[in-house]
Amino acid sequence: MVVISFFSEALLDMELLHILVIAQNAQSVCMKTFKLINNLNFKSVLMFCFSRIPEFKEGRFTFEFETSKFYFYRVFFDKQPTEYALKVFKNTDDAKRSYLREKTFLSKLKNPHILKIGPENYLKKVFHHPYLLVEYAQSKDLFYLVRDLKSLDEEVARTYFHQVIKGIEYIHKKKIAHMDIKLENLFLDKDYSIKVGDFDLAQYFEEKCQKGKGTRNYRAPEVIRRKCQNFGAADIYSIGVVLFLMLLGRFPFAERKVNNTIELDLYATFQEDPDAFWNYHLTHSNKTVSQDFKDLIEAMLELDPNKRPTIDEIKCSEWYQGKTLSKKELKAAILKALNEPKSIQ
Repeated sequence: MVVISFFSEALLDMELLHILVIAQNAQSVCMKTFKLINNLNFKSVLMFCFSRIPEFKEGRFTFEFETSKFYFYRVFFDKQPTEYALKVFKNTDDAKRSYLREKTFLSKLKNPHILKIGPENYLKKVFHHPYLLVEYAQSKDLFYLVRDLKSLDEEVARTYFHQVIKGIEYIHKKKIAHMDIKLENLFLDKDYSIKVGDFDLAQYFEEKCQKGKGTRNYRAPEVIRRKCQNFGAADIYSIGVVLFLMLLGRFPFAERKVNNTIELDLYATFQEDPDAFWNYHLTHSNKTVSQDFKDLIEAMLELDPNKRPTIDEIKCSEWYQGKTLSKKELKAAILKALNEPKSIQ
């Protein structure tokens, strides 16, 4: 009866809102409610709740997606000049850990290539549950861009590589490793510039490596084996995978499970016969790359983390020092490529 009265213009029950939005049994609560409100879906229930709260009336909210850890909204407050992403975390131990880590690290980081955290107390009256307001990426992320264009022009890829390196160099100087660098976590602002985000797996250099770090096909071999000790080098490996993807549109290696162990397809070839490795990928991607690019990739994807280049060494490499684009040139190149039938060649 509480639910019926709630939807019949009675006063808003804040605790009911919290149940609907973030409780573990939110879906079952809503399923009972759906029959009474013409089978509205869960997103509609949330948006109805938002429309009844004064703080939310000051802005515009758009539901975008749901993950195992949180609900994600695009938010624009009339009194704020910036558009935000709202992440409402679920009532699970994993989600709570993610919230605490991401909040801890984002609160400490201020860099042009790191997503900014929003005003912490702006929605405090609304949610008694973990949430984060972070800078909204108007142009989605690098995953969508590489997917849509198949691959990127070398100067575009190099420009993005510079931006990623600048962001990761900044956090490494603070003795923080990201530990989940991938296309999906490299967000793009309105000018198509990189903003590194999603720090829920990040950790300090002095911490012990926890299981579950990284993402399939991006994580370093030592992370797969759960023997990672050099977290900065693990980030370097993942950045190398990102660079490879940007230019060739495909992963250098693919993880597969063999007899309860995870192996990397083509890694043995990469170590024993680099020419065969490159011939395979260049043939399948129909691309050509310079020897300077090959040298950099081979160094960044080195099996021994202690032999991988440092960020300073990467910045001194021949390929890194090639031509990059200004912010205006970058945006123009991306918009041109998106409006052409083929990717930038």
